[in-house]
Amino acid sequence: GAPVAIEVSQVRAGARPQVEVVAHARSHTSAIRDGVAAAVTRMLGLERDLEPFYRIARSDSVLAGMAERGRGMKPPRFASIFEAFANAVACQLVSLSAGLHVLNRVSDAYGAAVEVAGAAMRSFAQPSRLVHASEDDLRALGMSRAKGRYLIDLARRALDARDPDFASIGALADADASARMCAIRVGGRWNAEHVLLWGFVRLN
Repeated sequence: GAPVAIEVSQVRAGARPQVEVVAHARSHTSAIRDGVAAAVTRMLGLERDLEPFYRIARSDSVLAGMAERGRGMKPPRFASIFEAFANAVACQLVSLSAGLHVLNRVSDAYGAAVEVAGAAMRSFAQPSRLVHASEDDLRALGMSRAKGRYLIDLARRALDARDPDFASIGALADADASARMCAIRVGGRWNAEHVLLWGFVRLN
């Protein structure tokens, strides 16, 4: 029921890279530790097996060096499918930078607050708070009325107890998942493929 701040650092490089995770929470129960482990694994793609990629890279003179320098890095993803959708909607503004500034303002208004070592932090905007926003509220933060309407609708859908955080889409093939997302009016094929990549890690 309270936000947890997560700090991740790489502590070992080379063939067996390692990261250290520190959780800043009001209490440290096994449920919180398991939740933090699951979130970090999801966001950093730690469960992905990249050996097939490394095999391909070894036979390419340019890719081989880059793959070795980035060894251990996995395809990342957003913490939730809702966050991937929100990024897709907002980052179709004039520039990526403008979209991220708008998302930061939305998170300042609708995220959960937490303090770590005297520094105030905010989580990404929470669907449970965004469903109570109006198009005018989001327009004041830099979103158009249409994008504000999309975001509020996406927040409502993310909270649907029958399909929490769009879980049913994860079981679909790429083409079917893309069609489903286009049907819920997320802004077209580009947005759907953005969410497939950064939310569901569909690498193709």
